Amino acid sequence: MPHLEPRLLEAFLAIYRTRSVTAAAEALHVSQPTMSGHLRRLRDHFRDSLFVRNASELLPTTRADSIKPVIERILADLQLLSEEATVWDPQTSERRFRLLASVYSQAVILPDLDRALRDRAPGIRMVIEEPGGASDVDAIDLAFWPQHAVPPHHRMQALFRDRLVCLHDRLGGPGTGKIDLDTFCSVEHVLLAPAPSRLHDAVDHALHKLGKRRRVGLTVSQHGSLAQLVQGARRLAILPERLTSTLAGSALCVSPLPVEVEPFQLVMSWPPSLHGDPGHRWFRETVLSAVRTSPKVMQP
Repeated sequence: MPHLEPRLLEAFLAIYRTRSVTAAAEALHVSQPTMSGHLRRLRDHFRDSLFVRNASELLPTTRADSIKPVIERILADLQLLSEEATVWDPQTSERRFRLLASVYSQAVILPDLDRALRDRAPGIRMVIEEPGGASDVDAIDLAFWPQHAVPPHHRMQALFRDRLVCLHDRLGGPGTGKIDLDTFCSVEHVLLAPAPSRLHDAVDHALHKLGKRRRVGLTVSQHGSLAQLVQGARRLAILPERLTSTLAGSALCVSPLPVEVEPFQLVMSWPPSLHGDPGHRWFRETVLSAVRTSPKVMQP
């Protein structure tokens, strides 16, 4: 079986990302015949075509999809070995961090983290994936999720707490805009899904104890449309408070829930193998600093 060199793994990822042998060759600054040779060696090694051509591009096979995260981890580990030979310097590092983050986590964490990295580590790259995909959680550098979802073998650090609030167009009338329980149950709700099901369950459970239920009339998959759907309508949306800062306009109100629901805690977690890595430790500290200096954070 042919020996796998790092340059072959890099060639695989380049073809996977560009869907083209020519574009992959340009990305790695090699000739097109050289890249074609790399692909032949990869196919021989894995005994799979890896990429098949359709009308306009190369599409990965199931085998290619399955080995991609493994190859990414191998190259990341090789980069780590190279960096450990010298003092790790965030200003000069070109390390790539793979993050697992929901739409919510991306909206409330990434802007502050991105600003911090631009100032302190301009060469570092982030690759964001959403939960529920095919990625192995142990091939991810850092994951953001509610505490109950953390894999049992992962290390973790609490980031902040957040609470559910109501977003609406002055359903409570003039003044504070607070919503009473009857209004909360009578108006139409816009449900954000996928969203943490335990949070929705907690709201429904609190209402059930009072002999009440809410009326969900519309379900959306992205939070960006919530403000437009709520504005000017007798509707409300329930969402985490930190998320409202990304979409609430001047005409909309953010009010407490009329039922008691405990705040939830967001944490970051990582594979134990990365715990002592100097670059990873620096990245975790930067995440922690970025989110905790945000003006809207609730300390864990």
